Amino acid sequence: MKRQKSLIMPKGFRASGVASGIKDGNKLDLGLIISDYKTTCAAAFTTNQIKAAPVRLSKKNLRRSDIRAAIVNSGNANACNGKKGYEDAVLMTESLAQELNLKPWQVFTCSTGIIGYPLPIDNICSAVPDLVKKLKTNGWNRFSKSIMTSDSINKVASTQISIGKKKVTITGAAKGSGMIAPNMATMLAFVVTDIAINESDLKAVTKSAVEDSFNSISVDGDMSTNDTVMVMANGAAGNSLPKSNSNDLRKFTEGLRRVMIDLAKKLVRDGEGVTKFVTLEVNG
Repeated sequence: MKRQKSLIMPKGFRASGVASGIKDGNKLDLGLIISDYKTTCAAAFTTNQIKAAPVRLSKKNLRRSDIRAAIVNSGNANACNGKKGYEDAVLMTESLAQELNLKPWQVFTCSTGIIGYPLPIDNICSAVPDLVKKLKTNGWNRFSKSIMTSDSINKVASTQISIGKKKVTITGAAKGSGMIAPNMATMLAFVVTDIAINESDLKAVTKSAVEDSFNSISVDGDMSTNDTVMVMANGAAGNSLPKSNSNDLRKFTEGLRRVMIDLAKKLVRDGEGVTKFVTLEVNG
């Protein structure tokens, strides 16, 4: 397994980031990931009793098993906004779907930022055409910067593995550095890979990798209304489907785990007020 010093985008994925005006100073605050091919998708969401509108909508859309794109805004969490908040989340998916000629339920959506303030949905919808226009195969860094809130740096990670004679790439981005105030909050992570994999296997592998990474860290012990980890696989690497419990599936599991752990460590190191990074190893 080769951990990449430079970022590599998996085949068939593009990403972008633009400034929609949610944040001051023309800062990037709207990001997009799209697969050019049909995907297999898995996700883990906050277990907080209060779940933001984008979380509830994305959980619903995920059940359709046909996610093709993910749109993410930063600067506003669209949480605790009642019926209007959910309607705005739907509008985000509809606006993007129309621009990409997709169905709204093929769009995964996330929001992060200040809680309890109306989402500037007009800004977002107006910026969608430019967001789509700026999609690039090398747009991952721009996407990773667009999802930041109180983060001081963007967090990205990438690795490559061999499945049979095919090279598979796994690349991720994450944000999150501090507490739920309610001010800037939320841990979000997005991982894309060009492996071909069954949905049931991807769900199991994602659950395991999340437990070993994002569910094993803490900056201040607080949980957000918006926490989300998403994994998209589009099969563009052209590998044969790994069989359950096979060596190929174990290699992919370890690759995904390494990317997520790398991202999780970067979240902790960038935590608000963090001066020490401590790892606990428990045996027995």
